[in-house]
This record gives sequence, C-alpha cells and structure tokens, in this order.
Amino acid sequence: LSQIASLYDLRIVGNSGGSVASTTLTKARGWAMGLADEWGMVYDANRSCEPTEGPGSAGGEEDDGDTTADMQTKDASRSSTPIPTLKSILEAALPTFLFVCISLRLMNTWGTWGRSDGEEETTCIWDNSGEHNNEQFTPMSIVTFALQHIVIGTTCCITAATSRSSSSSASGSNDSSGDQSTLLMSATIAGVLASASASQSSVTPSSIGGGGALAGLVAGAFLPFVLAKVSNLCFRHHVTATMTNILCGGGVGMFVGLLMHLSGVAQLLSLLTGMIRSMLRWTRFVLPEDGGRIPIPWLAGFIFQILRDLQRLWTKSFSRPPFVPYESPILQVQGWQCGSQPMPVPIGLGFLHGCIFVYGSKVGWYHSLFLPAILLEMDSAPIGQEASLFGAIDECTLVMVCAGICVGNLVLPPSSTKQKNQTREKGKGGMASLSWQALKTNILCGDFIEAAYPSMERSAIINGFAYVAAGLSTEILLQRRVLSTAYMPLFVAIWLSNDRWGMGIACFVAFVVSLCGSLVANAISIRRP
Repeated sequence: LSQIASLYDLRIVGNSGGSVASTTLTKARGWAMGLADEWGMVYDANRSCEPTEGPGSAGGEEDDGDTTADMQTKDASRSSTPIPTLKSILEAALPTFLFVCISLRLMNTWGTWGRSDGEEETTCIWDNSGEHNNEQFTPMSIVTFALQHIVIGTTCCITAATSRSSSSSASGSNDSSGDQSTLLMSATIAGVLASASASQSSVTPSSIGGGGALAGLVAGAFLPFVLAKVSNLCFRHHVTATMTNILCGGGVGMFVGLLMHLSGVAQLLSLLTGMIRSMLRWTRFVLPEDGGRIPIPWLAGFIFQILRDLQRLWTKSFSRPPFVPYESPILQVQGWQCGSQPMPVPIGLGFLHGCIFVYGSKVGWYHSLFLPAILLEMDSAPIGQEASLFGAIDECTLVMVCAGICVGNLVLPPSSTKQKNQTREKGKGGMASLSWQALKTNILCGDFIEAAYPSMERSAIINGFAYVAAGLSTEILLQRRVLSTAYMPLFVAIWLSNDRWGMGIACFVAFVVSLCGSLVANAISIRRP
C-alpha cells in the first residue's frame, strides 16, 4: 500500500495502515467506511446487501423498485428471527455440564490429592476452615478448580454471545457484532473473568456456594451489544483494523468481565445459583453475615436474615413425628459431604415430586423448568456432589419408568381387535419396534422417554402405575438426597451418584413398578373380548 501510494501520488483514506491481528471483515468494513466518507456517501455496516433483478440480470427484466409494502414484508421477515432465550442457551451447554461432572467424579474417585494418609474420602478440599489451605495449589487442585468454577461459566458466555450475535445478524438488527473470531476472543475473556468473580462466593467461609453459569450467560448476552457499539465507533473514526481488533477482541471482553465483577452482579448471580441448589436439594443455606460485594448490601443482609429465620422455622416444624420418616436404612441420608446440612423432608413430599415430574414432562415443563434447574444445580457443586438431585429424579421417573413400560410391551404385547389373531414376535409391528428402540436408548443413552406416552395414553392402568413408580422412587431419592443425572448409560448414572446403593434401589423400584403396570394392562387387553 505504501509503495503504490508513493509511486502514483495517491492519498490514503479511511483506516488503512494496519493489518496485524485484523480479519478480512474488519479491513473490508474499514475500507468501505473510508471510501464512503471520501465520496460523500453513507455506509451502514449493519445493513446486508440483497441481490436485485435489473437490466443486467439473468432474467433481463427491469426492477421497478420495492414498494413500501414489499419493504415492510422484508423487514418483518428479517425481524421475525427469534433471539435465543438464556434458558435455551443454558440447555445448549448440557454437554459441558455432563463431562465436567464426569471429569470431577473421576478425579474425586481415583485421585489421592488433597488427602493425607488415612484421611477419609469424604473430606472436602475446599473447606477453608480445614487444614488443607497450604495444599490447595497442587496441579490437580488447580485443574479441579478450573473445571468446577471456570469452564462452565466460560462455555455459557461463549454460547450466549455467539447465539445472540448470530440471531441479531440474521434478523437485521443494528447490534451485529462483527466476525466470529473477534467475538470468540472477547467472549472467552469476559467468561473467564465473570466466572472467576462468581467463584469468590463459592470458596469463602460462610457461603452457600454458587456457580458461574448465570454470570456467563448474562455477560455473553450483554457482550455483542457492547462489541457492536465499539466496532461501529472505531469504523466511524477511522481507527486502523489492527487497533479495532485489539479493542474489540481484548478490550471489550475485559470491560464486560470487569463490569460483572466490580458491579457485584457476578457474585449476586452466584449466590442465586447456590440458593437454587440448596432449595432443590433441601439443604440449609449457609449465607454470609452481610451483603458482601453485591448490589445494595444492606438489602441483601435483610433478605439473608429472613431466609435464616424461615430455615429455623421449617426445621423446628418438620423435625419431629409424624413428619419425619421412620428409622429405616432405605430412607436415611447417605454419602453427604463437604459440610452440607440436609433439612428435614416430610414423608410424601418425594412422592409428590415424582408425580409432578411425570405430569410436567407431558405438558412442557421439562425444558422450561426441570432441565434448567438440573444444570444450575450441577454448576460449581462441591466435590463429591457434582451430579444433581433433579437429575436423579429425571433418570428414575422418566427414563426408568419408560424402560419398564417398554419391557412390558415386549414381553406381553398389547392386544386389540385387529391384532387378536396375529402372531406376536419381537420386531413385528410399530409398538414392538418403538419399545425395542426406546429400551435401548433408555438404558444406553438415558433419553427417548417420549416412547412411553402412547402406552400411558392408551391405558389408565399403565398411566397410574407410572405415577406410582415415579412417586416411590423419588421418595427414596429425596429422603436419601441421591444425586445423579440422565443422558448417560444406566451404569454411568449409578456410578456418578453420591449414593450408588440408593440410586440403584430407586431405579429398580421405578423399573419394576412400571413393568408390572404394563404387564397387567396388556394382560387385561388380551383377555378383553
């Protein structure tokens, strides 16, 4: 560029003069803006070019121009592209949650870091009041901290930023944030900073623990807006492509991450995650004495005091008969560690949980309520509690109930007036094929629970037994505080559990009860004239 300008006596315009760390999009936008200013034209970096037919087009017809109605139709279709909700973005990060859980469980099971000789496995390395403060910075503990507190929040931030940016670009929004490489760099920086800020409330004494997923989601949703403003500002003032990418790729991510930290929003969202986890698991809140580094600390301290009073009232009311379960090994809390304090759960509340899970899966509550709750419960959970109570309920009330119904349909296929005189062999007919495919998916993948719905709608007996199976298994899970997850093979779900005996018993109960209901209903349908 310099040689051409000096050779032909040309004047350099726009933001020409830098190419290091720039992208083709950054340079193209800068050149277009510079030429537009030089020629007295207006350049809109966020408006996409659409091909139009004209005299030189392949059709050879003249374009009379779009009418107002046509323009409104195009704008409406462009703006109809939905922007993903934070809930759907959180669900898209499910693979990260699952494999972080598996990795932490592997290191907690086979690793010997953080424990002295003869020390019990249930000791929590992140208990600051313990004697492990000098051993926290071993290589394995640093990896564990990154998996537990940084990876999930950063992933959620990147997913939220890319999803929101892509939707804004597709809908013709003015908040398009530019090329994906710059967006990814900025989102990574913001996600790491927001997650690190959120982790402060998880490793300090007198804390309920938290998570970085919500902080990452909020930072990722806000980042494309800031990135678009900074990018357009740089183009408008002819900042070079190199400096534009430095400001957008590094500066914007640093700004959003520090804003999440200094404003206290990250720690507030972390406390909210910890409170959600405690409520789902029926454990006591261990709240900070004051508001800490969160917005309006005096109001937070007042709310914390109300929550402490409610916990004391609940514990006092439901810690004596007839609310507490009788002394039985099946209904006693097992495998609870890291100083968590389970609250009393009245008898029958678990049964109600299971019935709500089955009903909610039919009416659309699973993706709107249950799955986001499962992921938030798993976010930055203490060592040994990486899985989810709602995940265990999901596995038993939906996956194992469906497996039991499908086995019943395979062992004793249902009959109808058109099928009475037909031979029934495995693999023949739609019901047998559906049941066999669903059973394999249930056991090996922990999914495809919808296969049980036709049988539940066909027979009130199967439907009733499914609710009973879900209720009984969830009563065991809730009383023992069993943690696990769906979307995994059955043996992996049991291995991930903090209470493998409890998880195995609950799965067996759910499977057997639903199997009996399916066999009874199918036997009645065969004998019915």
